[in-house]
Amino acid sequence: MSIHEPFSHLTSVGKFSQCSPVKPAETDKNGLIRFGQINFINVLPLTMPLLTSQDQTQLEFVLDTPSALNRSFEEGNLDVSAMSSFYFLQNGNLELVPLISIASKGAVGSVLFFADRPLVALQRCKIAITSASATSVNLLKVLFAEKIGFIPEFVVCDEPELNTEFAGALVIGDRALAFDQNWDARSGDSVGDSVRVDLGAWWFEAFSLPMVFGVWAARKQFVESHQAQFQELCSDLRHYFDAGLGAQFAAVVAEASRRTGLSSQRLMVYYRHELNFDMTAEHLKGLELYRTLCLKHGLL
Repeated sequence: MSIHEPFSHLTSVGKFSQCSPVKPAETDKNGLIRFGQINFINVLPLTMPLLTSQDQTQLEFVLDTPSALNRSFEEGNLDVSAMSSFYFLQNGNLELVPLISIASKGAVGSVLFFADRPLVALQRCKIAITSASATSVNLLKVLFAEKIGFIPEFVVCDEPELNTEFAGALVIGDRALAFDQNWDARSGDSVGDSVRVDLGAWWFEAFSLPMVFGVWAARKQFVESHQAQFQELCSDLRHYFDAGLGAQFAAVVAEASRRTGLSSQRLMVYYRHELNFDMTAEHLKGLELYRTLCLKHGLL
């Protein structure tokens, strides 16, 4: 397996051999399937079993943010990749990997909106947003439009936060977990009209369907020319997720704690009760509703 930094240290964590190796596909000069994976702890239950599996696994492994993986996929540098749901919905020439997703059926824990005033008072305010995930940004726009009646001004920032310029901030991924911990530390103090909104919870309360934040997909041309390899990879990815949430769960939690400084207890709640990695008929309905609402508000 070829691994692109910064995650190669995980190959020393251990060996996991319950899943059959992915067979090679002649998709690049090395004969490796070019596989993109999100470099956030939310997908560690998949990442760690993959990176600690038998060496025969034939993947060129690329780890990056969702937006960076989207660009690499767009440029033709990846065959199969994790991607934001919004990117998947923008592109019609993709084959969805079945059975897996990055979703929530309620609070997700790592897609959070913070504001220094009530949501209804944000109409003429600037909101700091991340460029790392188009799904989360457009989800926030959809929820504002549907439930508050307007969409505030959004401004892309490297590290969104509340300050004198921004009355609200959308924070995602590992940084959201850390930001939330600091926000909780303030809870004993008076925070006035400040609000914290978990976008997964807001979506589920509004529509009673899972919110699918990310998926895995391949180019249809790749699937057509590598059908056996693709089907085996799809099966293996589900098995690896099951391993990361089962036999390797303690190692996943330990690595997530090492990376974030969060407690094992908080991370167990995150993986067991907030994140959801399935792709069922209900998930597909949620994804279709998200597409419909993005179209309704001119986002797709």
